[in-house]
Amino acid sequence: MLSKMTVGFGLSAAVLSVANALLLIFKESSPPLKAWMADLSSHHWVTHALFVILGFFVLGYAFSQTNWQEKIDGYKLSKYLIWGTVLSVLLTYGFYLKHL
Repeated sequence: MLSKMTVGFGLSAAVLSVANALLLIFKESSPPLKAWMADLSSHHWVTHALFVILGFFVLGYAFSQTNWQEKIDGYKLSKYLIWGTVLSVLLTYGFYLKHL
């Protein structure tokens, strides 16, 4: 059985992979959002990175407080990570393909 921390932060990585792609799409599609993010730090990419990193730790900690390690084994967690990554790549690729 995997530890609570492994499951929690593994799930967080899967979720934040998709959230990262969605933030990229929304930010690049919305000049006001992009400007707001640029105003929060030195550049919109810095704010983007801070949101993703903070989200990873917050979500990872929150997921680690559950008992999901009893239901999620290494095989399931790896599937979630792979599909989160695949979905993130497809979203990002689809967005930029449309804007080439």
